[in-house]
Amino acid sequence: MQYDIERRRRENIHRKRRRARQIRRRVCFVGIICIIALVGVIVGVVRQKKRAADIDKPCECVETLRNISYCRQRSERSRALQIADSLSEVTAAVPRDPVFVCLPVPMSEEEQRIVFDICADNGVAFSFIMAIIGEESEFEREARSVTGDSGYMQINDCNAAAIAERGFVDMYDTAQNVGAGVSIIRDLFDTYGDDEVHRVLMAYNMGTGNAAELWAQGIETSEYSREVVKREAEYSRYMDEHLKGY
Repeated sequence: MQYDIERRRRENIHRKRRRARQIRRRVCFVGIICIIALVGVIVGVVRQKKRAADIDKPCECVETLRNISYCRQRSERSRALQIADSLSEVTAAVPRDPVFVCLPVPMSEEEQRIVFDICADNGVAFSFIMAIIGEESEFEREARSVTGDSGYMQINDCNAAAIAERGFVDMYDTAQNVGAGVSIIRDLFDTYGDDEVHRVLMAYNMGTGNAAELWAQGIETSEYSREVVKREAEYSRYMDEHLKGY
């Protein structure tokens, strides 16, 4: 009898220890899952801060959309005019569109032609808009940020009503997303001038009001604007090389 009591006592002790070990394992497992999830959130936030300069996309741009227009001329158009001048069948009175060059980026030639046509229609450099797309979304058509930015050019939800008035409603459609982005860029160039590339990029990235606060402090460029300008230069060099044969 005494032996049975002792045996049951030991079994109860072992059972409690096994249960305690199981609980510790589950707690550790849940803790690891929580840590992984937290790291994922932190990484996402850091990436978004880099993309959006830690400021929501230009809600303030809505204020400028109805009041400003744009005329942007870049090197593609001047190159095309030089090519046109060299062709005897072309007269100076006939406007020439830039020559399309498919860039070596993860976007199909068909979609690049859509972007090219929108840029040509609005007088915006194809290489410039492609550089913005690369910096904003890394050429992911269905990219969506935690701050509500969508598509290739990361158009913010707060601009939905304003751009809808211009016919842009589907931000995951290449033509509509890029059309909306080019429309905003076009307006900003007219506001700040054709030579104010960094100001235009800063205003597009962080909103006109937030950008103005930095300019008042003597800060005329940002990491975002410098990266876009760098990309644009690379794309322009690539296009120049491929246009030499014309």
